[in-house]
This record gives sequence, structure tokens and C-alpha cells, in this order.
Amino acid sequence: MKKMIALFVAALMMFTLAMPAIAAETDGPAKVACLGDIDCDGDIEPSDARLALRYSVGLDDPSEQEELWANMDGDEEVEPADARTILRIAVGLDAEIEHAEVVDGDVAASWLATGLDGMICPKCTRYLEEPVAVDAKLDQVVNAANAWAEKAGVATLVKGEADVENAVASVIVDVDGIWDVEGALDTAAFDGFMTAFGAAVKEYVGADTVKIIDETVYADETFQNTAIKNVLFEVGAGLFYKLANLDESLVFGTYAVEIGEEAFDLIVKIDGSKENIAKVQGFAQTISEHIAASVVDGDLVIDVKAPDALVNYITELKPEDTESALNAKTIGEGLSLAAALDVDNAFGSNQSAVNRLCAVLNSLDGFINKVLAKVTVAEVTTADGEKVALLSGNGFNPEDYRTDEEDSAMKLLVNGVAGAMSDELLALTVGDFANEDGYYTVQVDIAVDMSNVGDMVNSTITETIYLNIHVFDDVDLG
Repeated sequence: MKKMIALFVAALMMFTLAMPAIAAETDGPAKVACLGDIDCDGDIEPSDARLALRYSVGLDDPSEQEELWANMDGDEEVEPADARTILRIAVGLDAEIEHAEVVDGDVAASWLATGLDGMICPKCTRYLEEPVAVDAKLDQVVNAANAWAEKAGVATLVKGEADVENAVASVIVDVDGIWDVEGALDTAAFDGFMTAFGAAVKEYVGADTVKIIDETVYADETFQNTAIKNVLFEVGAGLFYKLANLDESLVFGTYAVEIGEEAFDLIVKIDGSKENIAKVQGFAQTISEHIAASVVDGDLVIDVKAPDALVNYITELKPEDTESALNAKTIGEGLSLAAALDVDNAFGSNQSAVNRLCAVLNSLDGFINKVLAKVTVAEVTTADGEKVALLSGNGFNPEDYRTDEEDSAMKLLVNGVAGAMSDELLALTVGDFANEDGYYTVQVDIAVDMSNVGDMVNSTITETIYLNIHVFDDVDLG
């Protein structure tokens, strides 16, 4: 019998030496077999013995995995004896080498690449069954965002694309999913939003540090307040101007991101039908001409230019001395004047978009009030340095001021804002905020308790915001 086997192996060697190598397919997981199944087809066959023999005599160079599967005696070298063992298994003379006790074979998903979930044999390092793919974290976050948006009534909020080879992640905001929302948003989806946001960051980050645009926004399981603010200011600066002036790529911006050891470029862009993109850009153009934000010495400065339609309307009320007449009105009277306006009186274009925005803000009254409840300090400073409380404590409740079903969304919004303001502020005059340069400046000092978001360097965020309102002075914010 031994002579027969020896002759068979010799014949196999001669046959192998005379034939070209057959490439082994090593990309998929094994079905059942362990060591000896070099071509990974689920069966140990004479062809596997032939491959081992070619490796042993140097005719072919095995991959690292192929060398492992061909090394039957575990001596870290493929020899003719290994080919003989494989052949004996193939013809039924020896039993297959059984898999060792399985171990966890999970491969963690990265932000760009998918992972694997399955059990492997540590002896041959093969998955015992087809492993289940685990979505890349980019896809996980996108899916979570869309699931949340669906609860609020938005069909699709964002889409994600990953280019692993070039280390690029793309997040695409779906304009159609947002613009084509039918009916009011379900604001119940915003319940516990900030807490859920903090938990989601911890769940998906999975790293000690996160850097965005060279700012370390997360370190040692702690949010870095100042760094987060800097990133928000950097990304948000010129928001509407950039939206209005996107090129054909519709890319809003590209930002360097590092999450742990993984570094990639994050591309943010918009997508959707030409009609809806044109609506968004038209609305953004109108806003960019009237609102501009910048950061000066770490403080946020917001310049607001009153729309020409609004200025013309105010002028018609008191044409002989419009500015003095406006300065004499209390803040409460001024807001009542604004509430009485139709959108077309205040804005010369994009009335439908303004109406939609006002309606959305009104529907978010519950969420806004939860944020306001976290405000620990809120006061405004007049031109003379007098400090007055900003909030009344009554909250933002637009529906409290509805008089009939014909009330415009803008009227409800303005009245809701007025209701949230303190009586002391409403009693001040518009002129109390007049700036010597011809516009109105409102300094707002605010502190917000952010402890429900999660661990932060400072659980309270304090900011000073300067609101410059240009009504009669000629200023170009475009």
C-alpha cells in the first residue's frame, strides 16, 4: 500500500511539474473545509494537493493565506509531505482536519469601509459561515439620521457615499426630501433631541479623539466646547451666500476629518431636482443679501439688512420723519407693527419660502421651548449700557396669539417671539438700541446648560452675540 501511495504521489509530482499553475481563488470564505482546501471551494481534492506540491518545490509562490492552508503539519513550511497529507484526505485515506474551537471573527467597520460579523476557525483563519457585512459608520450615521427624519415627516434627509481608496466621504443633503414635505413636521421627533445627539456621537465615534478642520472637537470622551464653536463658525460662515453661489458640482465645502487613526476628507453637497435646487438657491440668495455673520474677537456678529419692501412700508407710514417715528416706538409696538405685515409687505421675493420657514419654526415650538428652558442667562445691553432680561419665562407659543385661521405664519412667529420676551425689554424703545453709525445694535449675552448632551469640558456654554440691524443706512451684505 505504501508503495502504491508513493508511486501515486510521484506520478502526481510529474503531472504537476508539466502543467501550468491554476490560480487559487482565495477571496471568499470557506464553506466547511479547514486545512488542505487551498482553492477555498469547500472540498479537499487532488488539485489542492497539486497546488501544495508546486508550492513545496518552488514552482508557485503562495499567498500568506494559501501557505497557511497548505501547511498541514504546522511547521511554517510547505513541504511534499504536506501535499501527501492533502492527497490522502482527498482520496479518503485520512479524515479532514477539523476546525478548532471557533473564535469571534468580527472585523470592525471603519467610517468608510464595511466590516464583517462572523465566527472563524483560528487554525485556518476561515469564516465557518458566510460572514454578515457590517455597514460602514458613515452609512450607519446616515441611516440613523434618515430614520429620525422620517419620524418628523421628512422622507429622506441625507445620503452618504464613501470612496475608501481615496479616503473621501460625501454627505449629500437631499433637497427634494426636505422641500417636498407635505403638511407640518411631527415635532414629537425632536423630543430628547439633544440628549439623543450626545448619545449618538458617543456610539458612532468609537475613538479617543475627533478632529475637524484641525480643531479637536472630542477628546477623552469629552466634547470640547470652544473647538465645536470654532468649527460651527467656520462651516457656517457665509452659509446662505455659499448655497446661493454653488457651482455645478453643488459642493458646499470639503473638510479634513480625523477620527482616531482614520483620516479622510468630508465633502458636503446638496442634490435634488433642478426645480427644488433653484428654489433653495433663490431663497438663499435673498437671505444672503439681508443676513451676514462673522466672528470678531471670538464673538458672533450678525448683520441684518431690512428688506427694501419693509423699509418702503415703514416709510409710507410716516414719510416726513420715518427714523424718529420708529425710534420712538417701544420694542413691543415695533413687533406689533411687524406682526401686522403680510410676507409680501416685508419681502420683495421668495414669499413662499419665507412662509414655509416661518411655518416650520412655529411647528418647532416644543423643541424651541426645551432649548429655552436650558438658558441660564439671557440679557440684552442697550446703547447706553443698560442690561435688561431677554426672556419672559413664558416660552415661545405662537398658537397663543392666533385670532383666526387666516393668521399668517409670519404673524404667529413674530407674536410668538414677542411673547417669549420680557416686559422690561418690550418696554424699551427702538431708539434705545440706536447706533451712532446709523443702525441698531443689540448685544445679547447668553448662557446655555448643555449638560444633557453628554460630557463636556464646560457644561454651560456662554456667548456674546452682536445683532446689527440696518434699516435706514445703506449697507451691502452680498
